[in-house]
Amino acid sequence: MSPRDMADFEFQMLLGVCEQLRDALLAQGFNVRVYVPYGYDWYGYSTRRIKENPRIAGYILAAMMRDARRR
Repeated sequence: MSPRDMADFEFQMLLGVCEQLRDALLAQGFNVRVYVPYGYDWYGYSTRRIKENPRIAGYILAAMMRDARRR
């Protein structure tokens, strides 16, 4: 895939979810947008995403554990 073709794609991910995949996509030259829930309805947004894909909760917990071990 040429660099021009890669620019036609944008991967969107939640902060802390599949960070290794995010880094691999960036290294290959793809555009990656990282979302951080914030604002008035951050909790509602976050719970809707977890209901849609319960595995996200596991990714979040794993990221929190990694961060806690680094301290």
